[in-house]
Amino acid sequence: MMPSSVLRALSDADVDAMQSELSFISEPATVEQIAVMMAYVADGLSLPVPAEQTIEVYMHELNIPASCLRAVTSGILQRHKWKRYPTIADLTEVLSSTPEYNRIRSLKNLLNKLDNKKKARSPSEAERKSIGKKLKELIDTLGSF
Repeated sequence: MMPSSVLRALSDADVDAMQSELSFISEPATVEQIAVMMAYVADGLSLPVPAEQTIEVYMHELNIPASCLRAVTSGILQRHKWKRYPTIADLTEVLSSTPEYNRIRSLKNLLNKLDNKKKARSPSEAERKSIGKKLKELIDTLGSF
């Protein structure tokens, strides 16, 4: 977790850079990229490529960022022990353990924290004066009843 002093020290340019990086690294893999990954995994595990209907289900259900495909593929080939094609759950489990995916989660959490901090910040001096003026007007209005 980042100390609050570091959160305060981040400039708008830093936040913009983090948002750009997050947008880039969390871009979902294309249908073609997932199809290539599935064929590569099948070859690596000495299994037949899944049927077209199965590939369509995988493509519909898998939400793997393109930046994580290589790590997921490598992780499956290193860990998968069964003589069957990896399930969507298998692929998702490997995805969630990759450093690339953890970087995406960390950036999302940090940007959410910064956004929440920005929303919860104390009002400025001008905002406090404006609020005070409105409260005084409200009190004067209520006192006239």
